[in-house]
Amino acid sequence: MSYYAEMKKIFGLILSFVVMGAVVSGCSGDSSVSSDPSGKTYVANELTVDGVLTPAAEGSSIELTFTEDGISVIAGCNTMFGAATLADGVLTVPAGNMGSTMMACSEMLMAQDQALITFFTSNPSYTLDGSTLTLTSPTTTIVMTEASN
Repeated sequence: MSYYAEMKKIFGLILSFVVMGAVVSGCSGDSSVSSDPSGKTYVANELTVDGVLTPAAEGSSIELTFTEDGISVIAGCNTMFGAATLADGVLTVPAGNMGSTMMACSEMLMAQDQALITFFTSNPSYTLDGSTLTLTSPTTTIVMTEASN
């Protein structure tokens, strides 16, 4: 892939997440929770941005762990973390409340990290059906499966 094509892909991904973060997330449909995700880790197996199935950055996967008082996200570069609550079908992570380690990685991985911070601070809706967690914003859906211990 040429440098131009790669940068265009990165820009498209960042732009999609920035636009998504600017829109207030709504919750629709059934938001019932079949189990408690606390203390569990989920791995993304599907990422859809603007209706297009989008792969994670090359050589990475997206992991979300629910900690005692928040979330931790690892996507191939830095670890992002912040206070979070789950209520009424919405995962709430206050804007400006996510921290991150400061590893220097490829631009593609760093762009993915920033896009995920924007996604999680947009307060996506969620559904939990058995071991499948689905997080949804107006433009992005991430389907995750509970990781085996």
